[in-house]
Amino acid sequence: MTKYVGNGGSWLAWHSGLASFPVEGAYIKMLKGYFLYHPEKLHLVHYKAFANNSVLPSTTSFEIVDEHYFVHCDSENTNVFLYSESIDGQSAAGWSHSFGEGKVCCLTPAHNKEGLLNEEFLEILRNCVNWLILR
Repeated sequence: MTKYVGNGGSWLAWHSGLASFPVEGAYIKMLKGYFLYHPEKLHLVHYKAFANNSVLPSTTSFEIVDEHYFVHCDSENTNVFLYSESIDGQSAAGWSHSFGEGKVCCLTPAHNKEGLLNEEFLEILRNCVNWLILR
C-alpha cells in the first residue's frame, strides 16, 4: 500500500482502515494516525469541519448516533479537516495529506446504517474521494 501511494496512488483509510495495524509500521506512518478506542455504547456524535481546509466546506456539520472513534493523529504533519465531539470527548475525525507522489485521506465517521445513509456524511465521503482523485 505504501509503495502504491508513494508512487502516485490515492488511499482512503475509513474507520476500520485505521485499526489493527502495527503502530510503528509503515502503513500507520503513511496514515499519520491510528485508532485508539471507542466507548462501548453508541452516543450522539457531532462532526464539524475545521475552517479553511482543502477537503470540506467549512460549514460542514452534522450529528449521528455512532461509535465515537478516538484516534491518535499527528496533526502537526497532516491537515485535519473534521473533528468529532460527544459526551465522551473530542477527537480528530478526518485528515488528509500528500505521501510521496500520492495522497492519503483518513475518515472515522459512520459505523451503522443510520450513519451510512446520512446525507451529510455521504457528502463528506464524496468530498474525500474527490480530493483523492483530483490532481
